[in-house]
Amino acid sequence: MEERLEQSLEQIIFILQERQTPVEFGRLIKTLHNRNADKFYDINFKLNWLKELGYIHDNSAIVQLTKKGFEFKGFGEINYQKYLEEQEKSLNLSNLELQNENLGRQAEIDQLTIENLRLQNRQLKRYVIFSIIAFLAGALLTNLKDIIEYFRQLIE
Repeated sequence: MEERLEQSLEQIIFILQERQTPVEFGRLIKTLHNRNADKFYDINFKLNWLKELGYIHDNSAIVQLTKKGFEFKGFGEINYQKYLEEQEKSLNLSNLELQNENLGRQAEIDQLTIENLRLQNRQLKRYVIFSIIAFLAGALLTNLKDIIEYFRQLIE
């Protein structure tokens, strides 16, 4: 909705809020004329807009605010609320995208952790096997003379 129309509609609502009671159609037109209201839009067009937006009830003779009309503070506030809601949606979407990206990275970290543990287990197994081989080799080399003599005695 363009700003000129918003201002014109706000003026009608504020007049009706001041009155606090239903206003005759002719009296509303007269009040708008006295306040130099925007004449660019036809009064019926404006009232139809307000009716469609849910701010007024009208029959051809009387115009009355709805509860929503009495609570109306201005289109600027409504537009600002819409802007804040859009910002919140945008931030929520960004937050969800970042969380999704984080989950993807977390899955990659988990896979790398699993691979790291496998490699550590393999390294530990090799260490144990090489330690056993080194122990046996050391025991054999230290007692090589005694072992050779033992086999000689068996052969003889």
